[in-house]
Amino acid sequence: MEKILSFTGLEKQVLHEFRKRVNLSEDSLDLEQLFRHIIEKIFKSESLVRMNINVHDFVFDPDQQEGYRLSDHLLNSEAFRRIYDNSDLRHVIGRFAQPISKRYTHLKKNPRRSDNKIR
Repeated sequence: MEKILSFTGLEKQVLHEFRKRVNLSEDSLDLEQLFRHIIEKIFKSESLVRMNINVHDFVFDPDQQEGYRLSDHLLNSEAFRRIYDNSDLRHVIGRFAQPISKRYTHLKKNPRRSDNKIR
């Protein structure tokens, strides 16, 4: 029997910081960077650090139902698919992507805040 991995503990560790950063985001670039930051934290976990995964293999995509999509590299990786299909990783990443997608939609509907952002 294969050991089932859980990433929920990691999710709980970063959830407070994550929510704060989502609420403070001012444009889509902030949201994309936040998504990559969360993915990096997940990849630093012991079970995924040995795999050849790049943060750009997960792409924030608010048009997808899950809020993100996987690169072909990941879809073709048997080792990754085994972890992705036999753990809660898919759900954990989805729970991070959904609030980002909602904030993205909100900012698109109300561009005034992002228009005022000083770079």
